[in-house]
Amino acid sequence: MTQKPLAPIPADRIAKTFIEHYTKLAQTIADANQYGQSPGLETQYTAERSWMLHNYRFIKKQLTQHLPEAPKALTWTKPLDAFEQLFQSPTLTQLLHQDDRTVRDLLQLTQTAVKQAFHLTEPSKLAVS
Repeated sequence: MTQKPLAPIPADRIAKTFIEHYTKLAQTIADANQYGQSPGLETQYTAERSWMLHNYRFIKKQLTQHLPEAPKALTWTKPLDAFEQLFQSPTLTQLLHQDDRTVRDLLQLTQTAVKQAFHLTEPSKLAVS
């Protein structure tokens, strides 16, 4: 008896799920950046970071084409894109140790890329303070 292959997940469902997780991640980072870190925000960051670490690769190509080109670095590893920089730190506290402007710039860059990649026109859909 042969099993039928699993049907691929529809692209609109992947996009919707990514947008939901990205929005939670970005809002958590923005809140912590503005008001300070807290255990609740750290827990939210950990959950969204985990999701991103496991799933970002499936949508990376679609998103990175809407990011400015990363600077060329003479390293053995590929530089992280703006999305990866938001969830590369193991803790929210470590992420917030970056310059405040860097964090805000990353949030702005990624928000713009998400809007362009998914043709979002609703201004409140990705509102990050």
